[in-house]
Amino acid sequence: MPWREEPVIGIVPPGHRYAGTEPIPLEIFLAEPLIGGEPGTGMGRVLAEALGSAAPPMRVARAMGSTEGVKRAVAAGLGVSVLLECAARDELAAGSLVRVALAGPAMRRQIWAVLPADLPRRAPARLFYERVRELA
Repeated sequence: MPWREEPVIGIVPPGHRYAGTEPIPLEIFLAEPLIGGEPGTGMGRVLAEALGSAAPPMRVARAMGSTEGVKRAVAAGLGVSVLLECAARDELAAGSLVRVALAGPAMRRQIWAVLPADLPRRAPARLFYERVRELA
C-alpha cells in the first residue's frame, strides 16, 4: 500500500564546492564520484526519470550496502549522493552532511508499506500502519 512520498535530495560533505551554492544541474552533480546504495533500491530509477531518455549512464564510483554506508562515505569525502531526505535528516541537522539544491524537476520517491493480504484487521502490523499513515 502506498504510504507517503519523500523528497530525494543531493548530499555532499561540508566544504564541498557545491555546498551552499546555487542549484546545480543534476547532470553536473552526477558527474562527481557517485556513492550508491545496493542495486535494485530504486534510486537509479528515480534519477533516470528525472534525467529523461537522453540521460547518460550513471557511473557509481562506490556501491555501499546500506543508506548508512552511503551517508558515511559522503561525509568522509569519497563522493556525492542522492537519497531520501528523511534518511539524512539527523546528519543535515548536525552538519556532517550538506544538502545540495539540484536544478530541474523536484524528485520524489513513493514509500510503500507491505502487509500480507490476509492480515487480520486487528493485527498489530495493520494497526501500526494505519496509525503512521494518519500521522504522515
